[in-house]
Amino acid sequence: MSRPLTILVAYSDLKVGGVQHMTTKLANAWVAAGHKVTIALNKREPELEPYPLDPRVELIDFGGARVRQCLFSLARLLRERQDIDILYSATTVPNIVAVLACKLSRTRARLVISERDNPVKGFAALTARADKLIWRLKPWAYKRADAVVCVSTPLADALAGFTGMKRDRITVIHNPAEPDNDAFLSAPPPHPWLADKAVPVVIAAGRFHPQKDFPMLLRAFAQLRQRRNARLVMLGDGEERPALERLAQDLNITDDVLFAGMQKDIMTWLVHGDLFAMSSTFEGFGNVLVQALAAGTPIVSTDCPDGPAEILENGTYGELVPVGDATAMAEAMGRMLDKSNDVQGQRRRAKEFSVTTIAERYIVMFEKLV
Repeated sequence: MSRPLTILVAYSDLKVGGVQHMTTKLANAWVAAGHKVTIALNKREPELEPYPLDPRVELIDFGGARVRQCLFSLARLLRERQDIDILYSATTVPNIVAVLACKLSRTRARLVISERDNPVKGFAALTARADKLIWRLKPWAYKRADAVVCVSTPLADALAGFTGMKRDRITVIHNPAEPDNDAFLSAPPPHPWLADKAVPVVIAAGRFHPQKDFPMLLRAFAQLRQRRNARLVMLGDGEERPALERLAQDLNITDDVLFAGMQKDIMTWLVHGDLFAMSSTFEGFGNVLVQALAAGTPIVSTDCPDGPAEILENGTYGELVPVGDATAMAEAMGRMLDKSNDVQGQRRRAKEFSVTTIAERYIVMFEKLV
């Protein structure tokens, strides 16, 4: 390391979520390596922030300002803090705000933006006109960043096509999704189902949102239940929960499905589960697949854009099934429950996504920019 860097991270909040978790892990790793790190948030809600943050990381709260106010607050901060080497942001709106703030402030800081959403799939899923207008700014904004990072190779390819950027301008750096420690390995089962090894338990996790296609997973589980005893634990919450609970009733599987709600730590669930299933229609990466690898839990995932095939090495570390195919998912779940699992191989694969490895890749990029 030539010298410690001063890094400003701009995001909306630090509540429960994949981007928030990755932001916290990277900030902790950077400050532990000797760099000065500040996180500027649109709004702080400490009681809703589950991820431990190193006390050496400075936090700035813009007080819940609207996007326009957040833009001007960030620009003002960049003007005042001439020591900032790198401004780092993630996801569409914070990225566009960061680009505009750099232009307004004329900062010397280099801007690195991280894309986590498939631009084609994500744009197609939008319904609000305002959201679509914001996404149409991506090509203009992203071309003005000093560096653009995508969390998977297929996502980088999709972003290049969507924005018209040259593909070699986009760098792939995976998410630091491996758990920070292995304390979960000795933790007791968090629910009686997981202690009862007579009946296998399938774990699913994520927002109850159309992107995750949990209705398909419930239908697949219903098919699995016709062939064998099994239970399904759904970790998460969201707008689709009432509809999913009704579907479970319609499929007559209510007694074998647990809606366990949001969990601060899913690792103890994963390590005691017999199978992890992901049914998404698309992902930017798929952090939970790395967590399942670290737990040594067998995996079945849809072969959706953009991360699963890359994380699982095209089926080496878990089965991949077509998006939306409940029958294929049910059959794959049955096969994986019956076969032996290479636990140590999975855990070695998870190590490739450690926070130390990923944080260092970012620092190498930052040093080249400054």
